[in-house]
Amino acid sequence: MKPEEPWYKDAICYELHVQAFYDSNADGIGDFAGARQKLDYLKDLGVTCIWLLPFSQSPLNFLFFCIGFSFLAQPSGLGD
Repeated sequence: MKPEEPWYKDAICYELHVQAFYDSNADGIGDFAGARQKLDYLKDLGVTCIWLLPFSQSPLNFLFFCIGFSFLAQPSGLGD
């Protein structure tokens, strides 16, 4: 019997920026409720994996990209 391939070998991932994806309550900022409402849409596109981009300010102890983009998650604008 052949071992099963890891799930990520044939996954179709969608990079989702929650605050920019879909706004469910018309406040101008995307939210998890909006993302949840669009799961069927993503499934119809063939998406099998969702990668959530950072949605809160980084504690600055990571050594990868979310440090540079943490200002985008602040509702007030550019991190003022």
